[in-house]
Amino acid sequence: MSCRNNRLITTLAIVLSSTLLGQAPDTLWTKTYGSTRDAILFSIDQTADGGFIMSGSVGLFADSSVFWLVRTKADGDTLWTRTYGDPDSNNICQSGLLTFDGGYIMAGLGGMWLIKTDADGDTLWTRRTGGPGGQEPVMVAQTADSGYIITGNIAEAGLNAQLGLIKTDSQGNTQWTKTCGGPGDEFGGFVQQTADSGYIILGTIIGEGGVGRDIWLLKADAEGDTTWTTTFTLGEGEPNVVRQTADSGYAIFGLIQGTLDAPVTGGDDRDWLLIKTNNLGNLEWSRTYGGDLQDQSMDMILTGDGGFLLTGFLDLTASGNSVDLWLVRVDSLGDTLWTTTVGDAADDGGLGLVQIAEGEYAVAGFTGSFDAGEIDGWLVRFGDVVISVAEKPATPTVFALHANYPNPFNPTTTIGFELPVAAVVTLTVYDILGQEVRRLANRTMGAGYHQADWDGRTSDGREAPTGIYFAQLVTPTSTRAIKMVLLK
Repeated sequence: MSCRNNRLITTLAIVLSSTLLGQAPDTLWTKTYGSTRDAILFSIDQTADGGFIMSGSVGLFADSSVFWLVRTKADGDTLWTRTYGDPDSNNICQSGLLTFDGGYIMAGLGGMWLIKTDADGDTLWTRRTGGPGGQEPVMVAQTADSGYIITGNIAEAGLNAQLGLIKTDSQGNTQWTKTCGGPGDEFGGFVQQTADSGYIILGTIIGEGGVGRDIWLLKADAEGDTTWTTTFTLGEGEPNVVRQTADSGYAIFGLIQGTLDAPVTGGDDRDWLLIKTNNLGNLEWSRTYGGDLQDQSMDMILTGDGGFLLTGFLDLTASGNSVDLWLVRVDSLGDTLWTTTVGDAADDGGLGLVQIAEGEYAVAGFTGSFDAGEIDGWLVRFGDVVISVAEKPATPTVFALHANYPNPFNPTTTIGFELPVAAVVTLTVYDILGQEVRRLANRTMGAGYHQADWDGRTSDGREAPTGIYFAQLVTPTSTRAIKMVLLK
């Protein structure tokens, strides 16, 4: 190979490296929510008008707590808040999400409790499911038939806990219940419906005598029957989230002491853990992230480029008395692109996150540094500095793809983008598996501000099903992607 070619390859590597590593987004603003009682926000979604809906608990560290729902404008200002449950008992919301009808579903402790609300937060129905031992973390997801799938633990009196999987209809009525487990204790912590209408389930197996924890990954069919399982030894770590990836494999986010090859128990060094598997749960690679203290992983989402966005908190002191919200973006192989932290002298952490557009994110969690009481719910908005329409220059200075609006949407959404120079532009909609759904543009466009509408239909005119989609904008020099949610 010639020296000239060597220099060319080196130059390309440098350019690609600088492009991929990128820069962490700015912290645009933060907002707090709460009262004199400790309050924490666990889950977040973006609403059709660009605002946010978040669920959590008030009174979490007291003798009693209630479910909590917070609805905001796009700038984070509160529209309304609601609480649910008996103020004299412990009702802890562990999971929540925006539903296909524009309402909200929450699940949590208090006998595996489900609460369904309308778009204004008014209760439509409540259900208590599971066995008498269902007092461990609970997660709910909506299924393609508008029902719900719930995972947690189910235990009969005097018996060890088993991972429980419960399927309900759209009104929360139980359709079937499955349990999985052996002689020890097994707990379910996360579930997602997969492209084949089955389920991927993330659980924990507790070691003998309560020492050690293994990640337990289970694949089930549409009826909840297990088709395969695999385990990963964690030492004293724990799993948090599993997502099906575009290649039909799975990504698991959790935390670990040591490494997968050499897990340890005890000690102060606990790191974030990201595992990538194939479609049968076989390990492809794993990565760890963190310092020398006890960092805590919480939530993960997929990004439009095949990578991952991770959040939780970073331990700053050996005593664990101060943590900061930590946001990390990695590529499709788990290599770090950028990291950023937000916080002050007290405890501040990220618990749930949502991607608004490429480079634009919102994280919900808790803050002790910027609160009105002891601990408040917290919303942090990340992204490029927003320029109002009146301030925009006649010709854009950078290539940009903006969040579609509305999002979620039904049936039509608008996608805006900016071109600093004339270019051949391709704008394509893909489904969550990376399959092309619709080509919206494929032509030369002049420098300026542009927009395209997607009517929720495929290239052959069929209505696209409810789900997550990605709009990818490509020019000869740049690529951008955003996530869109079609709700019917």
